Amino acid sequence: MDHRPQDAINTLHESQITGLPDDTMHERLLLEARGFAALKQWDNALDLIAVDDSADTRRLRADIYWESGNWAVAGQKAEELLGARYTDAAPLTKGEREEVLRMAVAYSLVNDEASLERLRVNFMPKMTGTPDASAFSVLSQNIELHGIAFRDAAAKIASIDTLQAFMKDFSSRKDVAAY
Repeated sequence: MDHRPQDAINTLHESQITGLPDDTMHERLLLEARGFAALKQWDNALDLIAVDDSADTRRLRADIYWESGNWAVAGQKAEELLGARYTDAAPLTKGEREEVLRMAVAYSLVNDEASLERLRVNFMPKMTGTPDASAFSVLSQNIELHGIAFRDAAAKIASIDTLQAFMKDFSSRKDVAAY
């Protein structure tokens, strides 16, 4: 997108071709939705991907809710992405740990103490001993205990550029066709 989302959307619209393979159409849909999100046209972005339930679309949907500041739904969508991952014996990946931190921030911002408690119960064992353990401890603590440490940790999580991460992932796919 090269930081020109409207140009990307225009190019996608101008180059519409019928009969493209489903995976190519899916990739184009994701790019268009990502473009609308970059333009802060959240509803347009979400409408485009409303009926698609593929993993990469669920990821994009969670990012859109996060970027739009819809914290309650952002936390819920992030939690849906991880599912019951907390029951798996394998350690969380860096990306999964970042998702857990985003959940903690989102639930804190909407004062959802019940969801924070569920997050602590489910993910504390998986986060303990990781590079993100102290951040998780601060971000998932009871809301009335939040202070400067929470604000600092939340600001760090909020600064993660989801567009950059999306484009890096999108560009790294081996099967992306030329549009």
